[in-house]
Amino acid sequence: MVTEAALQGEIARAYAAALDELAAAVADRTGMDGMYPQLVAQAVGAARTAATTEWLRADPPRSMAELMSEALDQITAGLP
Repeated sequence: MVTEAALQGEIARAYAAALDELAAAVADRTGMDGMYPQLVAQAVGAARTAATTEWLRADPPRSMAELMSEALDQITAGLP
């Protein structure tokens, strides 16, 4: 894990900027504004986090693409 505080801050800022860019792209593509684009971006971010955690723990290893697809499929289907 990253233990350098300054590096942690930069990673957090870069991640937030990426989510903002994704939200802007969702807004442009859907024509929607308000909370919806941010909700979509945050859901994708949560899927990435869950897929990364699973990828780190998987034995045998699984591909990140497969895990991301699975995570997004589960979000699309709706969580029980």
